[in-house]
Amino acid sequence: MAGIVVVGAGVAGLVCAWRLQRAGHEVQVLEQSADPGGRLRAVAHGDRRIQTGAGFFTDGQRNVLSVAGTLGLGDAVVHLEPEGSVPGRVLYAGRFEPCSFAPGFGALRSAVLAPGARLRMGRLSAELFRHRDRLDPVQPERAARLEDGEDMPRYLARLLGDAARERLVSPFVSTLLGCEPEDVGAAFFLLSMRSLAQGAAPVSFEGGLSRLAEALSDAVRVRTGCEVFSVETERTGARVRYRSRGRERSFLADAVVMAVPGPVVPQLCNTLTSDERIFFDSVRYAPGIQVDVLLPTRPGGLAFGNCIPREAGTGLRSIFATHRDPGAGPAGTGHLTVHLAESAVVRLGRAKDEEIIGFTLDALAKTPVGLLPSYEAVVHRWPYARPVFPLGALSRLENFDVRIGRSPRLAFAGDYLIGPTVEGALTSGMQAASRVVQSLDDTGLGAIRSHLVHSWTA
Repeated sequence: MAGIVVVGAGVAGLVCAWRLQRAGHEVQVLEQSADPGGRLRAVAHGDRRIQTGAGFFTDGQRNVLSVAGTLGLGDAVVHLEPEGSVPGRVLYAGRFEPCSFAPGFGALRSAVLAPGARLRMGRLSAELFRHRDRLDPVQPERAARLEDGEDMPRYLARLLGDAARERLVSPFVSTLLGCEPEDVGAAFFLLSMRSLAQGAAPVSFEGGLSRLAEALSDAVRVRTGCEVFSVETERTGARVRYRSRGRERSFLADAVVMAVPGPVVPQLCNTLTSDERIFFDSVRYAPGIQVDVLLPTRPGGLAFGNCIPREAGTGLRSIFATHRDPGAGPAGTGHLTVHLAESAVVRLGRAKDEEIIGFTLDALAKTPVGLLPSYEAVVHRWPYARPVFPLGALSRLENFDVRIGRSPRLAFAGDYLIGPTVEGALTSGMQAASRVVQSLDDTGLGAIRSHLVHSWTA
């Protein structure tokens, strides 16, 4: 069996290392931050627990549920909305109105659409059925042939009309994917809707989604505080150089998995092929700012997920009632997780936390949440919050998947390869585990046991 280094301890890297270790390989995970988990990490704030990135997944994300069950978290799954309720709301005419894209198309009952616009929503169901053979949420490259020159806004305007696009579908999908509507190709939109058809109810684990990353990191070897600055692979092996505690160190390994945001890969990997470099130069992420507002009591009338249309002009994308997670804080206290729209993120990217908090509170006052006289607030910024899949992204992904020029003994994991969800990141890690082993088999060394060799220089 092989000695493999995984660079990055987000959920993609952790699940990759976990699968490799279960298969008998010797694995070492290197993480730059002080704690593993990436965007599934939680931080304590007094008696509160703040999820610093993803706060939920949906009950149709089957790989997440499968891994969680194997790790002993199956009984810890909690639903963040009462069973049978509509799982989301969208801001319309000063109120949060129910909306849902769960099986059965609850959107047809949404008050934000006139009867004629509701009937047109049936066209979306027909499109999903027509393209069902190419819409595989864990193999998005199969939908590349559906890219026909339209982004999501143009496609929705033609298919459903402007009212459904602006009031309902665009804000819902923007909240789900964490990006602007123009950054979503029509084909990837259909993939996202197909994924929701498998289950759209928001769920987490008691104590927060970070429990998944914590369980994975407990099961594998993770070195934190390791800043990788060079990865070189060749047919006979791989070397990973990193800095830790002021010293330069290195690992010699049989293979490497890069589980970092796509745009970071070419900064670290010196031996990428031209095909790989072209692909990674095309990968884009949306930046993000998350503001957690901690309240002494819970505001009424909020569903777990509340979408804010861009046309509302608040500068917000979504408001999540995080206090619905029983592990978020003391019973009866309130916790809102607010995500800013990209326009506000760009404008406030270098602002002080106090300015961002003030902007957020002013924006909340323009929604049914209203003025908040008593609160605490915590700001989290993400330069690489979510990968985006604009028009052409699936075709580039397909070309990358079948590329002839491949770096030896090197595999990649990350949500930019599947989709901007917990399922996407986790599935990419599972796939990377298989691919890195295949890279060893291709050189005829897959059955040779090799040990990680650690060295350093002062």
